[in-house]
Amino acid sequence: MSYAQSIDTYRHDPKQLEILFQQAAQAGEAADFAAGLDEIYHQIPENVLISAWHYRLTGPVAQAGGSRINWALAVPIALFSGLAFWLLTAPALNLSDGAPFALLVAGPLAAAFVLLYLVLADGRYRSRAAQVAGVLLLLAIFVVFFDKVRQWDQLQVLWVLHLPILAWVGVGLAILGPKPDPERRFAFVTKSIEVGVTVGLFAIAGGAFTGVTMGLFTTLGFNELDPLMRLLFTGIGGATPVLAVALVYNAKADVLEQSFNQGISKIVAILMRLLLPLTVLVLLGYLALVPGNFMEPFNNRDTLTASNAMLFAVMALLVAATPLHLDEVGPTVGRFLRWGLLALAGLTLIVSLYALAAVLYRTGMGGFTINRVTIMGWNLINIGLLGLLLTRQLRTQGNPWLAQLHSTVSVGLTAWAAWAGIVAVILPLIFKR
Repeated sequence: MSYAQSIDTYRHDPKQLEILFQQAAQAGEAADFAAGLDEIYHQIPENVLISAWHYRLTGPVAQAGGSRINWALAVPIALFSGLAFWLLTAPALNLSDGAPFALLVAGPLAAAFVLLYLVLADGRYRSRAAQVAGVLLLLAIFVVFFDKVRQWDQLQVLWVLHLPILAWVGVGLAILGPKPDPERRFAFVTKSIEVGVTVGLFAIAGGAFTGVTMGLFTTLGFNELDPLMRLLFTGIGGATPVLAVALVYNAKADVLEQSFNQGISKIVAILMRLLLPLTVLVLLGYLALVPGNFMEPFNNRDTLTASNAMLFAVMALLVAATPLHLDEVGPTVGRFLRWGLLALAGLTLIVSLYALAAVLYRTGMGGFTINRVTIMGWNLINIGLLGLLLTRQLRTQGNPWLAQLHSTVSVGLTAWAAWAGIVAVILPLIFKR
């Protein structure tokens, strides 16, 4: 439900505005009220009453409220998740190339435990989470069955890379619903990046703990440590997604009510914005070196793969450096940030076109393969998104530039999900080993 019109009507009536908020809260629509108020605030920021409500709903106290981490729920689920991952790394279940079976289904399995945590933390996710879990289960069954039939190493690699994307999209559908607005989608993507950074921090700590543990046992003469190593690596790795979500995301609050300017959120945002000018310089240096090494990605597969991996990292940086609201950075920093993002998008577009040319060249020389079609698809999507971003931004003046950027990322989320599904399900049916 949209409260924007009612809020605008009561913009000079404190009593009626308070009553409207209480009614929204009782109906479980406080997030809709906040979204409507934010919309009106950006239209009439000079209104004292609306401004007061804006800071009431977005200030540190409001964001901190209800953000207590439910460790009593998160830790047991994380332990069960780690145990499941450990059991699925048993040598008897290894894939045809010797890789652990858990690696193949890591995305859907981790998403299942994250969904379990969300459902037990707040029952409003139950219906959508059950539907998503069912689809992910069918996807995992398809992949496992197809892998047994085909036993194709290239397919296994593609599934390992793309199933987590589909699992992530599934969690997003469970949280946001089927038709979220661009701002809520962008907020989910931002929180997802924070979860990814938190998982990385857990992985560093877990790796250090595992190294110390293995070293201690080795000094005592224990050399048969494979079960212990699997337990530490996969157990800790399997537990971290649930713990990271519990630490970063308040399951009882709407995605727009999350904290975006405190703790890990603030650190990630500052870090990404500091990396923005450095990344622009790196891309300028890369493009300066291209003329002297122009054919390298055309002839060297490893160079082309590294270039495409770099492009994904830059796209993630582009999103992570973008604020949810302009008041997070202020008008002056916002202007510099906008032009920095445009510079990054423009340079990334040039590099993406260069990478696409290399893929097309290799395809012309060696024909279509599942890997080339996959990379080609991702390049075309990212080129289209970057072109859309630049076109919209150059046509936009004033504050709406941020909303346009959120809208572009929202379009990208749909395109990324669709292509990941095509790569995971459709392309294996088309291409032969």
